[in-house]
Amino acid sequence: MKSPNIRYVPAVDHLRAFAATLIVFYHGLQLFGGYFRTGAEDFDGQWIFSRNPLLTLIEEGHSAVSLFIVLSGFIFTYGATGREISYRQFITNRMWRIAPLFYLVVIFGIHTFEQDFSLLALVQTLAFLGDLPGALGGGPLLGIAWAIAVEFRCYLVFPFLFRLGERYGLRYHAGILAVTFGFRTLHFISFHTVRDLSYMTIVGRLDQFVIGMAAATLFWRLERHRQALRWSFALAASLAVGWLWWFNQDGGWQADKLNRIFWPTVEGGVWALVIVTYVAFDRGTGQPANRLSLLVARLGQISFSTYLLHFTMISLLMHLKWLVHPSSDPVRNALLCTALEAWPLTVVVSIVTYNVIERPFMGFRKRYLAPVPAPAAASAATREP
Repeated sequence: MKSPNIRYVPAVDHLRAFAATLIVFYHGLQLFGGYFRTGAEDFDGQWIFSRNPLLTLIEEGHSAVSLFIVLSGFIFTYGATGREISYRQFITNRMWRIAPLFYLVVIFGIHTFEQDFSLLALVQTLAFLGDLPGALGGGPLLGIAWAIAVEFRCYLVFPFLFRLGERYGLRYHAGILAVTFGFRTLHFISFHTVRDLSYMTIVGRLDQFVIGMAAATLFWRLERHRQALRWSFALAASLAVGWLWWFNQDGGWQADKLNRIFWPTVEGGVWALVIVTYVAFDRGTGQPANRLSLLVARLGQISFSTYLLHFTMISLLMHLKWLVHPSSDPVRNALLCTALEAWPLTVVVSIVTYNVIERPFMGFRKRYLAPVPAPAAASAATREP
């Protein structure tokens, strides 16, 4: 999506489209699969383990949240390198970007699930603290509010992390990873649990945001080797699939064990490799290369709506029992329902909400990056885009 601050990179929207599609199929497999097994509209807790790497990619598709967060750290740093950030305008732009649709969903959630309402819970959720105890429940409408809250917290600290990263280099990013790793280790030693801390809080997700920032710094340093990065994309994508396959075989998301301490770091590093090698294909024109690229980029542009609304679309289809089930295999039926019903429905609704809610408010965004000084601008002009 185009920004008044950062040159448009269609490849970034391609990755957003992939992450949004992956999260839809992940929840579709979970919820539809549970419905076909038990008839209940809630996840039945039965985790799927498979030797098929493509199926485990979907089953562990919660990793799309990690991809979104790494990508945020990457694109902010990619655009801000060598420039000054206005903190106030940066946060204002973030509010124009995510608050209108998010607040609208919160309002719908209140009126749909009135039993979960309290004034304190409302204030907490609107303040992007939905990952903390006491926030609004809101059923399927606000089931993902925790992720919005965690990412917004990354936005709040980005300008400071960026300035310190420019001053001290990659060793500062490494120091942040060491600190968060230490907190997770202490938590596991104290409480013998670490999964939720790593998955649903800033203590785990900050790793991934910082890794995205470091990846952008490395990307600029490796710009003369873009061809090598392009050749490495297949390896990076295979590594991502292989990592999630191993993760699934090791117990999947539901497992809570010692090695989940380093789970966010490794996961963030794997997705950073995918981002760096894929963005290397960008031609620097600010335009998609062909119609297929344009179509995928359009899906990336509506990815925020897709993320916020897909859970509701899946729940609605189950509630209405508008489900295709041509076989007795719950997994196969769940994938078909997602591909033929939930994903297309979510895309259609997201196109509407993007154009009616998101896009108009994004027009209020202003520049938060100071112009590049003349010598730096001359140097940037010589860079291969």
